[in-house]
Amino acid sequence: MPKALVIGRFQPFHIGHEFLINIALKENDSVTVAIGSSQESRTGKNPFSYNERKKMVQSCFKGIKIISSKDFESDEEWADDLMSKADFDTVYSNNETVSRIFRKRKIAVKKSEEIIGVSGTRIRRMIKNKETYKELIPKPCLEVMEQMGAEKIIQSCL
Repeated sequence: MPKALVIGRFQPFHIGHEFLINIALKENDSVTVAIGSSQESRTGKNPFSYNERKKMVQSCFKGIKIISSKDFESDEEWADDLMSKADFDTVYSNNETVSRIFRKRKIAVKKSEEIIGVSGTRIRRMIKNKETYKELIPKPCLEVMEQMGAEKIIQSCL
């Protein structure tokens, strides 16, 4: 029974994240989503809290297991923490550092074809500059973001 771990900061959750989780769901019997930098919020790079990001993911994937993943001093401590919280044999991430850390531990890493131009950094910048971004966010997540006042949160953090 293949088991996957999908890792991301989800600042905010966007269609690229949704695509990656859907791939993991198709290829595995169980999927756990780890929300990275879970201790961070209200900064330029991490405007949303763990609970806000959890609601974003849950809006698109009902019943999926979600865990927090805080930052550690070392990559080894970070990976050990994740491995103690979730049972998985494949990691899904488009982040090169994450890929390197888990390949070093002999854990399979899969990437998706990234959707060109979609990144949390770009979306946060678009929101800050009052540009059109909503087509890059899954509709259920967009509703959660609107309820929490995501645009104001980002405006105040950047």
